[in-house]
Amino acid sequence: ATDRTQKRTYTHVVKDELGATWETVIRICILFGNAGILIVFIIVIGDILVGTTELRGLIPALLGPRTVGTLLSCRWFVMLVATLALILPLVSLRNISSLEFASTTGVAVAAALSVLGIILSTIAVASGGLSDVEWWIPKGSLGMKLIPTTFGAISTYVFAYFVNQELPPLMEGLRVYTRKNAMTATLSAMALCFVIHVLVQVPMYVAFGSNTKGDILLNLTPAGLAPLIGAGAGEFVGDAVLICYAIKVIAIFPMINWPLRESLSDFIFRTPRPEGWRFYSCTYGILAVVYLIAVFVRRVTVAIDYVGSTAGVAIAFLAPAFMIYNEAGHRKGSKIEAAVFLASGILVFLSTFSNNI
Repeated sequence: ATDRTQKRTYTHVVKDELGATWETVIRICILFGNAGILIVFIIVIGDILVGTTELRGLIPALLGPRTVGTLLSCRWFVMLVATLALILPLVSLRNISSLEFASTTGVAVAAALSVLGIILSTIAVASGGLSDVEWWIPKGSLGMKLIPTTFGAISTYVFAYFVNQELPPLMEGLRVYTRKNAMTATLSAMALCFVIHVLVQVPMYVAFGSNTKGDILLNLTPAGLAPLIGAGAGEFVGDAVLICYAIKVIAIFPMINWPLRESLSDFIFRTPRPEGWRFYSCTYGILAVVYLIAVFVRRVTVAIDYVGSTAGVAIAFLAPAFMIYNEAGHRKGSKIEAAVFLASGILVFLSTFSNNI
């Protein structure tokens, strides 16, 4: 949309097509959505370091029971230390070129996960585990329950692609920027996201079959890996996966914080590039808010589902539906397309909320 209309950002496209009210709505949704991603990242860091009822954290794994009853077993404290010691220095960087390592780290970890999935799936197939894989919709899943489940899952995918609309302004901070390069990066990022999703999800499902968890990290634990590669190797690989994933989340955090800070500054101060006290107030204000919310919202799925079904739906379904309708004129096909977008967005919203009640 930004390429065809020659606008700087998606919000400018919406303002031009739907007016200032819709622009404000989309701005708030982008702020909410990007903040939601950062909240999820801090929750994940807490899960990885401290652990949950289903996941053994790195601190208990490395230090043993001696951490019980100490500050090292307090989720809020560990998340606070990680936020101040690891994330704060990264988000304080003023030059986006210094964050080039972040995207490289993210892609490298995703590639490593896909390779691990291929290895595990190969072992599972060789040991006869393929019979546990459902290649079609399982019996008993058909019926009215399938519809809300399917549409509810869409909110997760919307969440995963949330920051793509922020790539053009993000690229403006780089030394070499053209609109053509920005669009190439946007399309490449979307294609890469899709490929990584497939290369991670399909092999992991083949490896774990009906035992595949909604959060794949819960499968990549020593207990989950032991049947495939043995207890000793499972212990090593499980801890290595958690360490690599934690590094990835911490490295990518400032890349998401950058466009969020720009959006917040543009919304409050009417300047997308904050300087001086505005830069630090936006940066540290965002960090403080997402940390506090992450302390109280302890489930990753809750944050993903509700952000995807609200802000994500408004950005990816509702605004496009009204823009298509505005441009439809007397074209019946375009009006039908707009109606499909609108209905899909409403179904995703209702399905996600019904699945979490």
